[in-house]
Amino acid sequence: MTNDTPTLPSQFQWNFCPLGGDAVPIFDFKLRLNCSPGGDPRSSSFVEYPLSIDFRQDFTLLAWAFCEDRSQWRSILSFESPQVSTSLLSLALPPRSEPNVIHLAYMTSMQASHLKGLQGALEVPFPNLWFHVAVVFKTGTFGSDTFTIYVNGVEDATLIVDQGIFRAKDINIVLGSRKFMNGPASQWSGSIENVRVHQAAITEEQINAHLAEGSLPRIRALRTSTCQWPAIDPVTSPLGDARLSDHDGDAEQPWMS
Repeated sequence: MTNDTPTLPSQFQWNFCPLGGDAVPIFDFKLRLNCSPGGDPRSSSFVEYPLSIDFRQDFTLLAWAFCEDRSQWRSILSFESPQVSTSLLSLALPPRSEPNVIHLAYMTSMQASHLKGLQGALEVPFPNLWFHVAVVFKTGTFGSDTFTIYVNGVEDATLIVDQGIFRAKDINIVLGSRKFMNGPASQWSGSIENVRVHQAAITEEQINAHLAEGSLPRIRALRTSTCQWPAIDPVTSPLGDARLSDHDGDAEQPWMS
């Protein structure tokens, strides 16, 4: 008797490195969201799901994404609440008139003007190349909480937080869109997948291990793309020579959807 169950191609498989009991995800989106809004502002594709998160505690966001179009702001993910008119927190890419770097914004109160943010420095690959993004919020003593952005496993930018995220009620996580003045905005164009939220601060080593457990064809594509990338030591790096490995074929071809 044969097993006729179809096997998922290796490039679509996703394996996360064990991160310990303190880092069990509170949100785990294993699927892929494809968004193609085109020029129609009424077109909207997103995923929205209730999220039980404590902004007074450490947390981490992890996601893979690629962007097809930067004619306007594009939101990877956001935290939303009916208590505020603009996203509690949003992670987005700017229009093509600006450098293609990650932008993080968050609300410190119910007032729309109380918005703070952090702009990355590392250019993400564009267009149609997958990139990995992580955001770590880590609590410290008063006045020393931090947001840190990682792009493709590399620390990008850090913000010292003097005012934390407004602790709203009824929080949802939204993939592929965000809210501005009580309306949808910044529809993503491209794909988002394998999004996780942890109520814990993941270390840089764990982020790199998590990245290395992803798709090797994607990692090689990142290595050969024109985006900024530091030198990798195959001995000391958690990635080792995975970014350069050719054992699963087509090393020179960027893996795309």
